[in-house]
Amino acid sequence: MENPVFSQPATPAPAVPPDAGPRAPDADETVRVRSELEQLKTKLSEFEKQQLPEAERVRRELSELTAQRDAAAEELKQRKRDDAVKALATGQRFNDPEYLDFLLARRNIDPGDADRTEPFLREFRATNPRFFNVELKSGSGSRPDVRANHPLASGGGASAIAAMLADAPEIL
Repeated sequence: MENPVFSQPATPAPAVPPDAGPRAPDADETVRVRSELEQLKTKLSEFEKQQLPEAERVRRELSELTAQRDAAAEELKQRKRDDAVKALATGQRFNDPEYLDFLLARRNIDPGDADRTEPFLREFRATNPRFFNVELKSGSGSRPDVRANHPLASGGGASAIAAMLADAPEIL
């Protein structure tokens, strides 16, 4: 059995005339194509000059704004911590809030965590009482008596001062 595809005789290729190679463009078409190419190059360079600096400016602004946002968030976080430390220091009568902040940061204690700050401050107060203010009530002082029967009130002058000094305790 013969294969019908292979059994057919091959058709000869049409004869190609010797001058039928690629067609050479005429001079007017070459000039027109080159002029369009130059126009496209000019438009592309103008577009790049306009768009690339604009995109770079937007990228720079975005990075600056991101940095500002991060700095503002960090500042807000620090201010909240400072306020919490100051409130804790005031409530516990701690006289140096910056040192209290240092102590809490060193021990990784959050100033708002009462479960950890209270025991720490009780222990610290026991070992370092000088950092805590003591509540004082006013008592007798060294100011002279201003009643009418006092020697200075009646105009005693130098003799009244001498009398007061005579009653004063000695300082060694």
